[in-house]
Amino acid sequence: RKHFVPAPEFARACAESMPFAEGALLRALSQQLQRMTGIEVPLHAWQPDKLPGHLFMNFAVHDEQGRRIAEDTNLALLQHRYARQARAQLQASDAHQDLRRSAIVRWDFGVLPESVQQRRGRLHLQLFPALVDAQQRVDIDLFESRTAADQAMYGGVRRLYMLSLNAQVQLLRRQWAGQREMVMLYATLGHRSVLLDDLLCNVFDALFMGEALPRRQEDFEACLQSRRAEVVKQGEGLASDVLQTLKACIALQQALDSSRATALAPVVADIRMQLDRMISDGFIRQVPARWLQHLPRFLQAAEIRLRRAGQKLQQDQQHAALVQSLWEVYEREQALRSAQGEDIRELTEYRWLLEELRVSLFAQNLKTSQPVSVKRLQTYWAKIML
Repeated sequence: RKHFVPAPEFARACAESMPFAEGALLRALSQQLQRMTGIEVPLHAWQPDKLPGHLFMNFAVHDEQGRRIAEDTNLALLQHRYARQARAQLQASDAHQDLRRSAIVRWDFGVLPESVQQRRGRLHLQLFPALVDAQQRVDIDLFESRTAADQAMYGGVRRLYMLSLNAQVQLLRRQWAGQREMVMLYATLGHRSVLLDDLLCNVFDALFMGEALPRRQEDFEACLQSRRAEVVKQGEGLASDVLQTLKACIALQQALDSSRATALAPVVADIRMQLDRMISDGFIRQVPARWLQHLPRFLQAAEIRLRRAGQKLQQDQQHAALVQSLWEVYEREQALRSAQGEDIRELTEYRWLLEELRVSLFAQNLKTSQPVSVKRLQTYWAKIML
């Protein structure tokens, strides 16, 4: 069958960065098959690349006059070849240029609409305005896809909150408790400027960046005023969590380096992999604020595991294999959804619940922040996959 894509609409498909939502389609097929037969087919079992060529959808790109300018079953190839041209035509339009602004340092533009309509010949197009983080300012730009606009909007709104509370930001930069020690411990991971910038981003993520980002000036101002007084306190608490995390990381690395027993080599390798996944340059911004405070406990649990593994090595390897199997399923789904620009917040929650599962398996005396078990994780995963 054929699917015709006008060039401007094609730009939006390119911006979504997904090969015609292949992953979402396969996931829907798996879910429907399970409902009909009770059989669960994992996503990696589908192999669309092995289908004969005549079963693939054929894509045709047309210009504004309706002339066919390209045709192929490989959408990614067409995207690569024509995305820039299509996007340039779309952005060159004069419609809604009044929405674009630059050098914004405060919300003085009333309402920012979620989308605007534009007519190009016979086509009715939808564009998505968003705030864009430009470091010392914020810009308003138009995007061809809602996904791209949402991604830009998050950083833009956060930057505008930071610019609006510049006094608090500068106070934290100058007086962060334990800053010198943090910088020294972080030096093996990255630069001081990255550390401080990520700390600030995490502070504002925790306080201001809820699920619904403001689109009206009054909503922005209301959130700003209600949480203004919490910024410095939140920053101090975060700095304490990060300092404890870095100290626990150094202690764990030293314990791993000191381990010489051949029998513990698989344990050491598994913990090093766990450590690399948790702590790296930029981890402060990447780890959700509510989970950052738990990192010292996760690292301490890994150190306890290393000390005890020799006593019950077989049990340790069984637990490790169980966690690894759950991680691999998560990792495949996370990569798939990230590549397609899908929301991965539920997956991120699952990722950190896996660390809680490690605590319950390897260091029960530390306790978990919430009830966790393999069965609970499987139930949560089934909910994510609906």
